[in-house]
Amino acid sequence: MPSSSSKSSMSSFSLTSSACKCNLHIVVIVLSAIIIIMALYYMTRTKQEHFYSSSASSSSPNLTPASGECVVALFYADWCPHCVKFKPDYKRAMSELNNKVNKKGKKLRLEMVDCDADKTIAKKYSVSGFPTVKLINDDGAQSEYSGERTFIGLQQYLLSENDD
Repeated sequence: MPSSSSKSSMSSFSLTSSACKCNLHIVVIVLSAIIIIMALYYMTRTKQEHFYSSSASSSSPNLTPASGECVVALFYADWCPHCVKFKPDYKRAMSELNNKVNKKGKKLRLEMVDCDADKTIAKKYSVSGFPTVKLINDDGAQSEYSGERTFIGLQQYLLSENDD
């Protein structure tokens, strides 16, 4: 017959074993809850960031010229090295040439179209390469600028050349 001390150690062992199993279940439940809460937090944060970034860039440029106006649109993609190089020149042209009048008497309005964000507009204007600069006149005529991708080249073309 087992002694009473061995009985108590056996029952103590089974109590400890079941207590460990119970504690392990609690730890697993708590860790699962933490993971679920973190996942929900990051999903919510990502949706908010997407909402704010898309609402900030959701306004597509207006490429429809008003009467007596010529829209000069740069179609670009940020991943294109030629676009990255040309964008500072184009932004300078936007600040210096917007509202100037070309030789045909049309007021210039320079716009930029991010083709990754505005794929529909890029498709509508048949953009197939980057950077593409298109001139859109108030009579519906369109032409593509094929000159130097520099501020000086653009300035000379827009203010000195025929823009049809």
